[in-house]
Amino acid sequence: MKQFETAVILAGGKSTRMGFDKQLLTINDKLIYQGVFESLSGMFSDIVVVTNTPDLYKSSQIRTCCDEFSNMGPLAGIHVALKNSKSDFVYLLACDMPVINPDYIAFMQEKVSESGAQICVTRRNGKIEPFNAFYSVELLDDIERRLKEGNSSLFNFITSSNTYVVSEEEAMNFDSDLDMYVNLNTKGEYENYLKKVSGK
Repeated sequence: MKQFETAVILAGGKSTRMGFDKQLLTINDKLIYQGVFESLSGMFSDIVVVTNTPDLYKSSQIRTCCDEFSNMGPLAGIHVALKNSKSDFVYLLACDMPVINPDYIAFMQEKVSESGAQICVTRRNGKIEPFNAFYSVELLDDIERRLKEGNSSLFNFITSSNTYVVSEEEAMNFDSDLDMYVNLNTKGEYENYLKKVSGK
C-alpha cells in the first residue's frame, strides 16, 4: 500500500449541540463536506466518509462506511476508517471542520515519515487535537481490542500510542489563527463562522 492515499471525514456524531445533523451544514450554498472533498481530492486519491446515514452521499463520488461499534464515539469512527483504508496512514478530519490547510497536511506527513510515529496530532490550548491528524492502520488491532473491552477513550488511546505531537507554536507557522481547527459544534459557532467568511 501507499503511505498516504486515504482521507477520512468522520460524520457519525449525534449533533446534539447543533440541534440538527451537522452533515447538512452549508457555507456559501455548498455543503461543508463538498468543499472539504474538493480540497482533499488534490492530495488524496481515496476519500471516505464514516456516516450512519450513507444515503446522504449517494449522489457523490465519496465512498462511505458505517461504525461497527455503536455508541462508542470517535474511536469507533477511527476503527472503521483504518479498516477501510487503502494506504498505510489515514488523514482524519471531522465533518464540521471546514478549513483545509494543504501545507500543514504535507508537514504532518513529513513528521510521520521522519519520526516513525503511528499518530501525528497537534496540541492547541494545552489539549490534544485528535482531528486534522494522521493515524496508522497498524493501530487497528489495538483499537478493536479497546472497543471490545468497552474502552472508547480517544485521549487515552492517543497518549498511550507512539504519537508525534506538534506544538501549537509550530502549527501557527502554517495558520496563525489555527482556523484549520475550527469546528462548528453549535448554532452560535456556525453563525459566527458564516459572518467571518462573509466578511460581515
